[in-house]
Amino acid sequence: MSNAILNFQTAAGHQVLAAVGKKYLRPGGRLATEQLFQWAKFQPGETVLELASSFGYSAIALAKRYNVKVVGVEKNSESVVRARANIRNAGLENQIEIIEFICCFQAS
Repeated sequence: MSNAILNFQTAAGHQVLAAVGKKYLRPGGRLATEQLFQWAKFQPGETVLELASSFGYSAIALAKRYNVKVVGVEKNSESVVRARANIRNAGLENQIEIIEFICCFQAS
């Protein structure tokens, strides 16, 4: 969110954390993410589904490290734009796809 002014009343939590430099927003942080990667035993060419892809950092790490394809799903449109830019900058557009989830119902 460089050069952007965040409204802390309306900004998504991951946007606030990213503004202060946080890249891994998983419970347990980077260590837990690394442990999950090891347990999954990803194999080259597999396709991995990532929910709540945020800015694409985990998808990029997965694609680079394990040579897998990643399909990410994210509901925040600003995050989708940023994730796609990060993926493009990493040169991984052929390996990672981010799908914007648009909810089709409203809470009553």
